[in-house]
Amino acid sequence: MAAKRFFCSCAGLFCLAGATVAAPPLARTAGYVYVTQWGSFGGSNGQFSSPYGVATDAAGNVYVADQFNHRIQKFTSTGTYLTQWGSYGGGSGQFFGPVGLAIDAAGQVYVADSNNHRIQTFTTAGTYVTQWGSHGSGNGQFDYPIGVGTDAAGNFYVADGGNHRIQKFAPNLTPASAVSWGGVKARYRQPGPAAAQDK
Repeated sequence: MAAKRFFCSCAGLFCLAGATVAAPPLARTAGYVYVTQWGSFGGSNGQFSSPYGVATDAAGNVYVADQFNHRIQKFTSTGTYLTQWGSYGGGSGQFFGPVGLAIDAAGQVYVADSNNHRIQTFTTAGTYVTQWGSHGSGNGQFDYPIGVGTDAAGNFYVADGGNHRIQKFAPNLTPASAVSWGGVKARYRQPGPAAAQDK
């Protein structure tokens, strides 16, 4: 049964009074229905210490950047633990506060290894592939990268937090021409996780 409801948005400086709308299902919030959850504080399999980035692959598996455990964990879409990789450090496949995650169409996993000022790539099984970046403000350098994303053309985007900019890389992972924007004088707060969707 339709019900009269009163809506008011102070931030938007408008009100709608007496609008007739259907009452939404009680289980639905902001267009989504709660399904499940998993995890608790700790360092064991399936536990987290400040999980930050989340990404999914074509098979529906879920990858989580477990920031203060310095690792990536992989789960099924229902939260069943599958595997993990990484440990604290600066070597290949190690992390110092991983935050951003992205997975491209080929199934390669990109990780913003923030405190190591680099991007690392892996297979979906966690096998180390390559890395790039160093600490600095030049093209292809980073100062605490915190977000990553890919697009349908294979380009790669990095939210370069401490440098207050976004960097774009071509598929060969070299800085593409004229594609870094922002900077310390730009009016950005520290950029958060980057994401791009195929359209």
